[in-house]
Amino acid sequence: MANIRRALVFASAGRYAARAVNLVMTFVLARMMGPSEFGVSVLGASAFLILEAIRELASVNYLVQQQELTRDKINSAFTVSLAITAVLTIMALLLAQPIAAFYGEPRLATYIYVTAFGFALGPLMQPIYALWSRALAFRTIAFMDVLSAAINAIGSIALVSLGFSYMGLAWASTLSAGIGVALACWLTRHQLAIFRLSLKEWRSVFSFGLYSSATAIIYKVSDAFAFMVFGRILNTQAVGLLQRAVTLSSFPDSVILAGVSAVALPAFSHKARSGEDLKQAYLTALSHVSALQWPALVFIGTMATPLTLLVLGPRWIEVAPLVQILAFASMFNFALTLNFPILVAAGAIRHTLPIAIVQVVLAQPIYVLAATQGLQTIALSAFATVPLGLILWTSLVRAHVPFRLDEFFATLGKSAVILLCSAAGPIAVLIYRQGAPSISDAAAAAGLWATGWLLAVRLTRHPLLCEINKARTAILRQLRKKTGAKPPPNAN
Repeated sequence: MANIRRALVFASAGRYAARAVNLVMTFVLARMMGPSEFGVSVLGASAFLILEAIRELASVNYLVQQQELTRDKINSAFTVSLAITAVLTIMALLLAQPIAAFYGEPRLATYIYVTAFGFALGPLMQPIYALWSRALAFRTIAFMDVLSAAINAIGSIALVSLGFSYMGLAWASTLSAGIGVALACWLTRHQLAIFRLSLKEWRSVFSFGLYSSATAIIYKVSDAFAFMVFGRILNTQAVGLLQRAVTLSSFPDSVILAGVSAVALPAFSHKARSGEDLKQAYLTALSHVSALQWPALVFIGTMATPLTLLVLGPRWIEVAPLVQILAFASMFNFALTLNFPILVAAGAIRHTLPIAIVQVVLAQPIYVLAATQGLQTIALSAFATVPLGLILWTSLVRAHVPFRLDEFFATLGKSAVILLCSAAGPIAVLIYRQGAPSISDAAAAAGLWATGWLLAVRLTRHPLLCEINKARTAILRQLRKKTGAKPPPNAN
């Protein structure tokens, strides 16, 4: 448990730092690029979302989840990933012009050409990250994540300022990928045998990857298809606005819960190999996640306008109402970061594909219909599609990690109290300012929000309180070591 907690700390710290760098990059670039320019990069990135999903046939999760990991399995996963990547890279280069012609955006072809080089380096990074994750070496992963984010941010800002516009993002991501791969290979220079070609275990790789990748492919294709539909029905400016709205509203998942998503699979897999109770681990994790995610989303929803002005600037103000809608709809997504990892750990990965198909088949027509009515309707459609996903995936988890619904709702009870207490301050500020709070109002609301959250955690004796106390003790211990001070007589 101590190793997992330590891994979570490093994973969280690394993800937080990387997201902070990305937030600064977003802040700066939003004032240098308009929605239309940014929309071109969104459409280009959507194409590579699909390719990344297909490459997951040689899944990193395969190496993390294996009970006994052999050299042949590592080499086979690398070989399969390399072969798939080579084919996909060639396809991307050949289809760049047709894709650009489809959208009437000649600029899109050049973006795809440059980004393809960074994509081609993926097989060299995947096995290294998988072995680091399996060993819970999240300190190293955190360092790599922050470095990669910093290189990407500095490169993007510098190139855009020099007039490269959206192409600056493509060149910066490729540069970041190249430096990251070079450094990762150097750090594992004594284990370069993992890059030997072998197909001895290709059946095992495909057996796992087929289901894992198929699920990822469905969701990534669904997301990419949605943005492509929006780009076709609307325009690149609308795509840029919507993507920024999604980015702001998903802040809790991408930043606050970043460490959870990184550690969930290794942690659940470790418990499964040790024969521990997965049900209790899952419910406890749900309690922690909801107590963090829900209050964060309610703050984003109530303070959407000042947050948009602060992060993106006045030219992106159309994003604010979309952020507000998406933030509240995302509250039904509290189990998102946990459902897939717990099912993989429970050996139920084969059952994830049918659920993914059902969810996408039901959700896509809603998105397409909403796109014909404009951006606000697209955002409102999340109130139908997100709860649908919650119902489908929770049912699947219950089938393989059995728990009663009353246990499920009891787990969320304290988090609901925390939500109400933390929401009181921001809602009061919103009402007082008649729905138009300023940036200074958001700062005041943040103070009230944090106070309400801390008080509620203590009053409900939420399991997070124990983690907070342990973190405080660990920090004080480290400070004492640095200063040479002795602990008080009653210290544990």
